This record gives sequence, C-alpha cells and structure tokens, in this order.
Amino acid sequence: MRAGRWIRMAWTAAMAGCLVGGCRCSRDVAVNEGPEIDKKPLIEADPDAPRPQIDFPADVRQEDPTLNAFVDRVLQICYQGDYDAFRQLFGTAYEPTPEADFKQVWLGVQSIEVTRIYPGPQKEPHYYVLAKVRLRKADGKGREDRSVPVMVFKEAGQWRVGPPPQGAIEQMRVLESQPATQPGSRPTP
Repeated sequence: MRAGRWIRMAWTAAMAGCLVGGCRCSRDVAVNEGPEIDKKPLIEADPDAPRPQIDFPADVRQEDPTLNAFVDRVLQICYQGDYDAFRQLFGTAYEPTPEADFKQVWLGVQSIEVTRIYPGPQKEPHYYVLAKVRLRKADGKGREDRSVPVMVFKEAGQWRVGPPPQGAIEQMRVLESQPATQPGSRPTP
C-alpha cells in the first residue's frame, strides 16, 4: 500500500483520519449508479468482519478536552468503519481516501494505538498525532506495524484532520525513536 493512503487513512482512525473538501460526495452519485446516501458503517454491513482494536492511553491524552474528544471520535469512526463520517473528518484542503481503499484498509487493520501527540509550532492550535497501526498480515514491504502520523487542526472552529507536512513527519519519527525525557513531556517537532 502507498504511504499516502496510510497517512490519509490514519484514523481508519486513525487514526487514523479521515480527509472533506474536494472529495466526491456520496450524494454526487450518477443516476444510473443508484443512491448511496446514508450507507451503513462496515460493522453493520458486515457484522462478522473483524474489527480493529483501538487504544488512546491516558498518558498520551492532552490538556485540551476537546482535542481528546475529537481523537476518541476519530477512533470510534475507524472502529465502526463509517466511511461517511470518516470523510467528513478532513479539512477542506485535503481529499479523503476513496471508499474502496478505506474498506480494504479497514479490513486489514488489526489495531490502532495513539502513541504520542505533539503540539505544532503554529499560532493556530494544531497537533501531530502519531499512531501505531498493526496489520492483520504483512504489507507489500513485509511490515506488520506502521507508524502513522496525522495532523489535527481547527478549521472554522471544528477539529479536522489532514496529512502533516513532510518536515514534521521526519521530526516525529526522530522523536519517536528516542525515549521521552520525563513522563508527560511533549516535545515539539
């Protein structure tokens, strides 16, 4: 799978998102394709499908309760496989993963664990969320685990997700490879 798909899919979940503007809305379906409004989440459409396990540990949570509630919401959307809710998580500048890819990734994810949240350096509140995604079987490169970064930011007063800039991804990976200096420390990438 392409790395970009995992970043956009971070919030299956994850994290996990997630990504509204520029996407093809389910209400824009051509007449001959049939209505696709209000599609059921994957756990309802396929009750026997395996569900991803989700984890957002207490020591990773931030002081902002609205941010924590948003991350919990993203994880719940990923757990349910709710594509309509997933695509609405994204900021207007980002295009969400196509529905077919979302379903494929959802079926392939065993677990999502939020491992760290880093505050961003900009004036407007935004964060970089790093999640560990464990796959049900190894990807094309033989990896069973993926480290997935997602940017969480406010747009029109609402929390949204999108891919972080490349420089922030590299800094997060460096910080992730080093132990925290003290419990609860939040290094800035």
